Amino acid sequence: MEVIFSGFVETKALPSTENPTKHYADLYSHLLAGNLAGVHHQHFFNFRLDMDVDGAANSIVEQNVEPLPSSATNPYGNAFTMNETLLRNEQEAQRLINLPSSRTWKTVNPSEANASGQSVGYTLVPGENALPFARPDAWIRKRAGFVNAHVWVTPNDPAQMYAAGFYVNQSKGGDGLPAWTQASRSIENRDIVLWYTMGITHIPRPEDWPVMPVHRAGFKLVPSGFFDQNPTIDVPR
Repeated sequence: MEVIFSGFVETKALPSTENPTKHYADLYSHLLAGNLAGVHHQHFFNFRLDMDVDGAANSIVEQNVEPLPSSATNPYGNAFTMNETLLRNEQEAQRLINLPSSRTWKTVNPSEANASGQSVGYTLVPGENALPFARPDAWIRKRAGFVNAHVWVTPNDPAQMYAAGFYVNQSKGGDGLPAWTQASRSIENRDIVLWYTMGITHIPRPEDWPVMPVHRAGFKLVPSGFFDQNPTIDVPR
């Protein structure tokens, strides 16, 4: 999945007395050209992924990589392991990206196995992302509460289609994913939805003016034990 950013950044005029050689305009913007500044901002997207991996009964496994201490079996200190944790309910499944552990999430079907006996699965591999810089009590955080976690998991409900609820503008907040997950329903071996939140922080620069060049961001869903070998190998025998 790829999102492409371009267009005109939000700008504001600066007093003519401003020093045009400054890298920044003020606390909230950066100088673009002359007496014109681009305002700091963020973009947030949420993707509703109805994961039916070889059937509807799925589970979510979080994967974290951990370095191993130096020992007789790790004399050079370069060994590491990967730990898997089953996420059992909606509250457990409100997760953040973690670069130190190279965190990913795998949707598996416990009832179906590949040729090696592993549960078939697909892994969500995050790309560029960010946390919201708005204060927790800011209206953007109240109305779009899905920005508080990069990953959410819910039982599939056709009535629950929009991460921020049906009405976002001027709402009192609290709708959507934060409200649905309060019940902490089971997400183990069920028809589930994986919700992925992607945030992009944009600090404008002179090269974004007058038209911003393309910026690409996204994520991957990759088969992880779903196939018995590389499915793209098609050399005739």
